[in-house]
Amino acid sequence: MKIYVVNKNNELNKIANCLEDFTIETKNDCKFKMTKNDYLIINEQMEGLDKQKNIFFITNSKEYKYIWNLVENYKTLDIIDSNLPVDYIVNRIKNKIKEIA
Repeated sequence: MKIYVVNKNNELNKIANCLEDFTIETKNDCKFKMTKNDYLIINEQMEGLDKQKNIFFITNSKEYKYIWNLVENYKTLDIIDSNLPVDYIVNRIKNKIKEIA
């Protein structure tokens, strides 16, 4: 099991560093293959995202239409507000992975 962090602007580095219990791989785009046991942490929509699964969105938008679009169009596990503390975000991701695995 790997956790891929798609991180164009290095905004998710703190989260990736706190997930030291897992194998983390940082990418710049969504053009890679995942197995069914892998997870993806991303903070924006981008090309190739529709082919990925087990997605954690870290977003600062709270618009209903935007959130609904993420849920309907992608294989989303969770959508987390980026304004929350890093510890909370990391614990929420860890708990969701444990719940699934």
